[in-house]
Amino acid sequence: MDFPLVADEAVKRLSATIGFQVCFSSSTSLAAMLRSDKVQILTEEQQGAVYNVNCTCRASYIGETGNTISHRFKQHIGNLKTYRTAEKRKNGEKITARGRPQKKDPDTIMNEALKTSAVAEHAVTCEKTEKDLSVSKVCRETNYQRRKIKESFYIRHNPNINRDGGSGVSEAWIPISHLTECFTITNRPHTIRHSSGSEGTHGRGIEPQDNAPTAPGQTHV
Repeated sequence: MDFPLVADEAVKRLSATIGFQVCFSSSTSLAAMLRSDKVQILTEEQQGAVYNVNCTCRASYIGETGNTISHRFKQHIGNLKTYRTAEKRKNGEKITARGRPQKKDPDTIMNEALKTSAVAEHAVTCEKTEKDLSVSKVCRETNYQRRKIKESFYIRHNPNINRDGGSGVSEAWIPISHLTECFTITNRPHTIRHSSGSEGTHGRGIEPQDNAPTAPGQTHV
C-alpha cells in the first residue's frame, strides 16, 4: 500500500502494537521511468523472426527461425558450401575448404544438401555463389505459433522459391489478407550479405521497383 511520508511513523507504531511487520519501499522515480539507455540489440542478433533470402537474380525465399537470422542464413550458406565441396570431390578437383573432410559418397551429400535447403538448391540451379545471396528481416516474432502463421501469410503473398505454402493458416483468411495487402514485402531496410572468409557483412539490398514486391522469383512446388 502507498502511504504518505507523514504516516510512516504512525504505521510503524501501530504495527508494533498489534504484532506485525511493515516493510517500506520507494516507488519508481520519474527518472527511472524516462530512461532510454537500454542496450539496443542488433537486428542480426535478435532471436525469432521471419526472414527473406534474396538472390541477385531477384528470386526470393521466405523462412522463419527461432534463432537469429544471421545464424539461419549461415546454415543455408553452409548447405551450399557442402554441395560445392562434394561436387569438387566428384569431379576430382582439389579440396581447399576448411573443416572436417567429407566421407560419404559425393552424390549422397549433394542430394542431402539440396533437400535440406531450398536456398542452396536455387543457387545451384541458377549457377550462383554465396556472394549472390543476402538475407533481411521481414518481421520479428518470438512466439513459435505466431511466427509460423506469419511465415505462411508472407509465403502466400509474395513470389518465392519456397517448396510449400507454409502451415498453420486457415484458407478462409487468405482472401481477406489479399485484400489488405498487409503481408506484401515492399522493402528490405536491413540486409546481411555473406562474405567469403568472414561472418557476413551488412549492406543495402536491391532497391525494389515502384509498386512491385521485393525480389520476385519463380515459385516451386
